[in-house]
Amino acid sequence: MGAAAVVAAVAGGAALTWLWRRDQDRARRWREGLLLGCEPCLRESRASLDRAGMPALAGQRDGLPVELALILDGAGYRKLPVLWLSATCAVRLQPGACFDALARPQGTEFFSPSSELPERLELPLDWPAHVSVRADRQAALPEALADAGAAFFASETAKELVVSPRGARLVVRVAEARRPEYLVLRQARFDVERVEPTTANDLVVALVALVRRLATPQSHG
Repeated sequence: MGAAAVVAAVAGGAALTWLWRRDQDRARRWREGLLLGCEPCLRESRASLDRAGMPALAGQRDGLPVELALILDGAGYRKLPVLWLSATCAVRLQPGACFDALARPQGTEFFSPSSELPERLELPLDWPAHVSVRADRQAALPEALADAGAAFFASETAKELVVSPRGARLVVRVAEARRPEYLVLRQARFDVERVEPTTANDLVVALVALVRRLATPQSHG
């Protein structure tokens, strides 16, 4: 290889390295900024990043501890990556069992406990048919959970509702990756720069309402 070819190869490698670093830095800034503007949803909110660099906000709403977190889901074959938003309230509840309601289950939802729950429960009549309900034992859904699920899963963006003795969680879809970049370059690029504060606030409101009802004596359907 001549000197000119060596120089060209080195220059090309340096350019590729620069482009890779630029893309990585752009992706990092995008992830870190996704929850900017959602801080007013929680009192005394504190921002953090998980191991994957995805942001979270922890604080309080109506006296309850709530965490908002983003999940980048790239698992699954022939499935576009999805950006999920979860709202979790870790408080002691007495729902009678661990329940997980999952919309359109694919078996690749790494963030969901659904596959670990052995019992499949009958779907409430006013819930959409694309939802699967599982539990750690045969048990009737608390009335509060049945009512909340009917309203929650009426939205096309609703993904999961979890209730256990340790708290409750709601998960909704924020965005799906753009198809061209993913099919050609296998890169997850999304047409969203920020989570809408109204989306985050509505999710927190629904979660707090569910927890409040579950914290009082419940009837079962």
